[in-house]
Amino acid sequence: MTRNKIASYLTLCGLLLILTGCCFDRDPSYTGAVAPASACEWKPKRFIYKKACARGPSCILPSNDEPLNIANMIGIALWNNPDTCQTWSDARAAAFNLEATESILYPELVLDQTLVSSQQKIGAATSISSSKSTAGGAVLGMNSGRGCAQNFDFLVSALTLKYLLFDFGGRCASIESARQALYAANWSHNWEVQTVVFNVLYAYYSHLDAVASLVASQSDLEDARTTLDAAEKMFQAGVKTIADVLQAQANFSGVRLKVEKDYSAVQTTMGKLARELGLPANTELSIEILPENLELAKLNVGIEELMDAAKEYRPDLSSLQAQLLEKEANLRLAQSEGKPNLVAGGDIEDDYYLNNKTLNSYVYNAAVKLEVPIFSGFYFRNRIKQARAEVQAACAAFQSKEYDVLLEVLETYYDYQTAVSNYAFSEDFLDSSEQNYEVANANYRHGTGTILDLLTAQKTLADARAQKIDARTLWLTSLANIAYKTGTIGAIENGHSCGFVRR
Repeated sequence: MTRNKIASYLTLCGLLLILTGCCFDRDPSYTGAVAPASACEWKPKRFIYKKACARGPSCILPSNDEPLNIANMIGIALWNNPDTCQTWSDARAAAFNLEATESILYPELVLDQTLVSSQQKIGAATSISSSKSTAGGAVLGMNSGRGCAQNFDFLVSALTLKYLLFDFGGRCASIESARQALYAANWSHNWEVQTVVFNVLYAYYSHLDAVASLVASQSDLEDARTTLDAAEKMFQAGVKTIADVLQAQANFSGVRLKVEKDYSAVQTTMGKLARELGLPANTELSIEILPENLELAKLNVGIEELMDAAKEYRPDLSSLQAQLLEKEANLRLAQSEGKPNLVAGGDIEDDYYLNNKTLNSYVYNAAVKLEVPIFSGFYFRNRIKQARAEVQAACAAFQSKEYDVLLEVLETYYDYQTAVSNYAFSEDFLDSSEQNYEVANANYRHGTGTILDLLTAQKTLADARAQKIDARTLWLTSLANIAYKTGTIGAIENGHSCGFVRR
C-alpha cells in the first residue's frame, strides 16, 4: 500500500467517525430518558406507557363552542404553561449531559494530519533541520553557515487510540452522578406538572365559589327588596313608622353593594383562571359549572397512610433523594481522582514526503501506561472533604424536606376534616336560617314582628348561604390539596396531556 493511499485511508476513517457521531445524536424525549413533552410527566423506565404523548402546538387556545370541563382546562394549562417547558428543557439538558458523560466508556480515537515544510542546507556548517514530534509537528533547529539548501515537504498522518482500562471506579461514579442529576431534573419536572394541575383546580374552584357567591348575593338582594317593599306598604298603611323604611332601604343598599363586589370577584377569578391556563387575563372563557347537588367525594384513608403515600410519591422529595445519590457518586469520584489510572493506547503514524518519496516511512506504536499522581498541592484531599460535606448537606436537606412534607400532609388532612364538618353544619344552618327568615317575614307582615327582627333574620340567611358556599369550596380544595401534598394528583389523560403513573 503506497503512502498516499494510507493517508487517504486515514482521512476517510476520520470522516467516517465524524459522520458516525452525527448519526448517534439521539433525542432523549424519544428514548424515555425524559418526559416526551413539556405537558407530560416523566415515568421511570419500568412503568413507561406504550403510547407516548404526541407533540402538540406551542400554545393551545380554548374553543367557546362548548363549556370547558376541568380535564380540558388542565390539558390547555399543561401545554401553555412556560414553567413546565422550563423544567422539561432542564431535564432534556440533563439527559444530554448523561449521554456526554457516558462517552468515557468508549475509546478515544483522534486523527491528526500535519503538513510540514522544511529546508536543510547540505555541505555546510549551517543547516535548518526539522524533527517531528509524536503529534506530527516539526521542531526546527538553526546553525549559521553557508551551503546548498534542500527543501522537504511532507504530510504526517497520525491515528491515535486511547482507552482507560482502570481508574478505581471514577468513571462509573461520573456516569452515576450524571444519571442521578437526570433523575432529579425529571422529578422536578413531575412536581411542576402537578403544581400546574393543582393551580388550575384551585383557580377553577375559586371561580366557582365567586359565581356561587354572586348568585347568593342576588338572592339576598331579592330578599332585601321584598323587605323594603313590605316596610313601605306597612308605612303607607300607617302600621309602621318611617324608621322601618329607612332601615330596610339601608339594608337594600348594603346588599346591592355586596352584589357589585361579588360581580367584580367573578371577573378577577376568571382572569386568574385564564392566567393559569397560560392565556391573557382578559380572555373570555366558557367553563362548565358544577351541579348544585354534586356528591362530594370522601376520604377513606387515615393520616398514616397519607404520610406513607407522600414519602413514596412526592416528586420534589424524590428529586432531593436523587440529588443526595448524585452527591454520593461525586464523593466516590473524588476518592478515585488521586489514585492511579491504567490507560492503554496506540497510534499509527505515516510520513509521506511530497518531493522525495524514498524518505517515506510509517510507525506503529502500542503502549500500556500507568499514571500515578504523586503530589498536587493537597488538591485531592480537599476535593474528598468537599464532596463529603456536600453529601452531608444533601442528606440534611432531604431529611428537612421529608419533615416538611409530613407536616404539610398533617395540616391538609385536618383541613379536610374541618371542611367535612363545616359542610354538614352549614347545611343545617342554612335550613334553620331559611325557616327563621320565613317566620320573621310573616310576623312582620302581620304586624307582630319588628323590622329589626326581619333584618336580623335576613342577614343570618345571607350568612348561611355564604357559609355553605365557602364550606363546599373548602371541601373541594382540601381534597385537591391532599392529593397535591401527597404527590398523587395527576394530569388528566386526554388529547393534550398525559396520565400519571406511580413508581
